[in-house]
Amino acid sequence: MVIDAFMESHFGNTPMPTAVDPRTAPKRHLTSLVQYFSGRAGKLVIQIFCEGRDNNPLLAEFNERFAKNRRRLVQETFQRGQVEGLFRSDIDAAWTVEMLYSPIYRRLIFGQPLDEEFIQLLGAGVDLFSAPAKSNISRSIRKSK
Repeated sequence: MVIDAFMESHFGNTPMPTAVDPRTAPKRHLTSLVQYFSGRAGKLVIQIFCEGRDNNPLLAEFNERFAKNRRRLVQETFQRGQVEGLFRSDIDAAWTVEMLYSPIYRRLIFGQPLDEEFIQLLGAGVDLFSAPAKSNISRSIRKSK
């Protein structure tokens, strides 16, 4: 029941936009996630983790119903960005999602701030996976030929 209540509140407060640019969607989602976890919800997640430590079925249920589903949405958005040439194609999308989410949970576990500075760092993290911009010089050379 705790997981159900958490999930209902979480999904309403941390949307994963799908109708926006794939570079913008994860930034919006991660921002809302950090803001949401900076309050009572973050404490609840830590309680679920701690309770799940000794209760593997609880942690497995939380992972299956919550974490896997949410990460899948972010992964699909990243993959869409790869197809559109916005993100590097040589990076595994699932690993990218792990790299973006892990600092959030690490900070939660160790009681470190989930503040605006951290949100900016996460946004910069998304940018690290962007495909290199195509140069205007190469386009103008092709046009002149």
